[in-house]
Amino acid sequence: VSTQSTGSKIRGSNDGTNLIVNYLPQTVDEGELCKMFGECGVVESVKVIRDGKSQISKGFAFIKYQDRVAADKAIRRYSGYKMGRKTLRVSLSRPPGEDTRETNLVIENIPEKMEDDEFYEMFSVYGTIINHKVLRTHDGEHRGKAYVRYNLKGEADDAITALNGVNIGAKDDLVVRFADPPTVRATPELLTKRRVVSQPYPLRPPH
Repeated sequence: VSTQSTGSKIRGSNDGTNLIVNYLPQTVDEGELCKMFGECGVVESVKVIRDGKSQISKGFAFIKYQDRVAADKAIRRYSGYKMGRKTLRVSLSRPPGEDTRETNLVIENIPEKMEDDEFYEMFSVYGTIINHKVLRTHDGEHRGKAYVRYNLKGEADDAITALNGVNIGAKDDLVVRFADPPTVRATPELLTKRRVVSQPYPLRPPH
């Protein structure tokens, strides 16, 4: 099993064997994913996507199986799987040749009463959401701001066209625009793992 392949190589074919795993804890590495997803079939390659400067995980990875049956099994088995404080979302990776740049949006002036599920439902209408985050303070207070990363640029364009300038109950209209490149910071869990060798995540798939 290769854990050193580049992301583009892993995404190089569109035969139903290439998966993207979203909402990964930053502490998870290729070895853990290989062992975990290897329970569904033969894994050819694994790549956790990391920030170029800090090498901190961006929270998603690509996995390539030897056959489509194993990939389908992994999607069914691990979509919705609880890992630490995260819930994994597993799906086929985006096809090669698609426009996958400029897919990150920042959304401002979100109503304070809007829950995460409501936010996701509103923006998922325009395409496949790879990940999203509604920002809150350390005390859990709503900051009225969120980030969304779509699968394709066209989906992000549609969301901007449909929702930018629309008022959904806040004092000001929504601002929906392309986000600046994010700075990836270490989570407390990752900082703890760097200080103390932690046990691997238990492999207890959902029933």
